[in-house]
Amino acid sequence: MKTILFIKINPIGTVNLRLDEEEKALREVLDLSIHREDFSFESRGAVTTNDLHQYLEQIKPYILHISGHGSEEGVLFFHDSEGHKKEVSIAQFCDFLKNFDSHIDSVFLNACFSLSGIDSIKNPSFHIIGMKDEIPNDTALGFARAFYTSHCNGKPVKESFETAKDVVSLEGFNDELIPRYIESTEKPVTPVEKDEEEIPDEDVVVQEVIEEDEEAILQRVTTELVSEENRVLFKTKKLKNKRSYYFIAILFIVISLTLIGISIFTDQDKMYSIVGALPLALIKWIKDKVDGIDKSLTLLQILDNEIVKFLKGLKTISTHGADERVAEFNKQFWEIIK
Repeated sequence: MKTILFIKINPIGTVNLRLDEEEKALREVLDLSIHREDFSFESRGAVTTNDLHQYLEQIKPYILHISGHGSEEGVLFFHDSEGHKKEVSIAQFCDFLKNFDSHIDSVFLNACFSLSGIDSIKNPSFHIIGMKDEIPNDTALGFARAFYTSHCNGKPVKESFETAKDVVSLEGFNDELIPRYIESTEKPVTPVEKDEEEIPDEDVVVQEVIEEDEEAILQRVTTELVSEENRVLFKTKKLKNKRSYYFIAILFIVISLTLIGISIFTDQDKMYSIVGALPLALIKWIKDKVDGIDKSLTLLQILDNEIVKFLKGLKTISTHGADERVAEFNKQFWEIIK
């Protein structure tokens, strides 16, 4: 799963950039893409440099997208502890991000002048996209939307960047030198290069296998475990059905009492008494249905609790054990909804 971390930076005293609108647009692009299941989207606002460090360590994004302000002196603006702007050198910022190049593939700096100091950025280990000059807010938003439309539908970063430039030019933006792209200098290791590499010692090999297993476990759990959304949807549907049965029961009781009441004041008392008793006989059927729903909801709550415990202890479970638990949880869920 490739995570896009969307960082919104609009400190006090800076021009409003409508960052929520940009976030909404990118979420819509992602939802409509053919590779939707390959990406997740995380958003954070009013970010300080300390916040960003924490998010990079915890979320481990594949794409870091920062939308905010920059200046032609080669700085980005972050929030300080009181919400005002704090200047950070773009060159130093890119050096800081090298600590996370094990998972960062691309950095998208959607801010004016974010790559004004492009010549000072040497040998990046990830792709960098930014703006060399000031750019209209609507154009910056349109450029970002076009980039993710291409990338989330299968195009590489460089081709997505070129496509996005052409898209905004169709909208009347004719300064193609403002959006800039710096290609990653990292090259994939070929099989030949792997053979020529020094063979690591046994301890290193063991550690690499363990880390690979943990990553594989997380990926399988994310893609194969029945989602919380589906569990909530089932619970909501069952509660709605339960309310419907209660309504039917009340309706039957009212009909029965009405017919029996009529029988008391008419000469056809026997007929109305018999007819009035029929809806009452259905109350047991309704009770059985409601009891069945309550049982399903109880089982689902137990399953939810077990899944929460499983996810918290995921790192201590082997690959085989995690796969078995996922299969078991999915089986229990489908048995419950039957």
